[in-house]
Amino acid sequence: MEISNHKLSQLYLEHKEELLRHVSLKFALERVQAEDIVQQAFAKYTSIARDQAIGNPRAYLFKMASNQALDLLRRQQHSAHPCNHTSAAEDSDDDQLNDPARIHTARQALHTMQKAMQAMPEKRRHFLQLSRFEHMSNVDIAEGAGISEAAVRKHISRALLDIKHAMDNQPLEEY
Repeated sequence: MEISNHKLSQLYLEHKEELLRHVSLKFALERVQAEDIVQQAFAKYTSIARDQAIGNPRAYLFKMASNQALDLLRRQQHSAHPCNHTSAAEDSDDDQLNDPARIHTARQALHTMQKAMQAMPEKRRHFLQLSRFEHMSNVDIAEGAGISEAAVRKHISRALLDIKHAMDNQPLEEY
């Protein structure tokens, strides 16, 4: 279903200011950034609406503009992150990372954690792996295992306590 240029113009005029306020306030963006985001959202909406009918254009535009704003903030955070820049301090950090004593300490800690995980009951270890390494939500783990979310949280909490206890009880010289 093709949308007419007149309807697109009407939609733009009707929702532009509201979208600008929403994006500016919710994501603490400057007016220029908000205008770019709203324009991008309308451009994407136009390309999609020409091929398919969209039931609630306003909601669709708000969602699209919000997603665009989040993407912008993520890009800004990523570019501002200290790990993305090189400096003289980085050379010092590299030296510390390659320090044999530090490497030995990290290997010992890893070994202690591995032993603690191996000593856990299978279900507890499995839920911890799904949560921390597979990045599954507690709800998804619970559904897959056929148990309550509270039970999953309990297993994961106990698993983390097991690891903490093993780390706390490891003699310092063995770290």
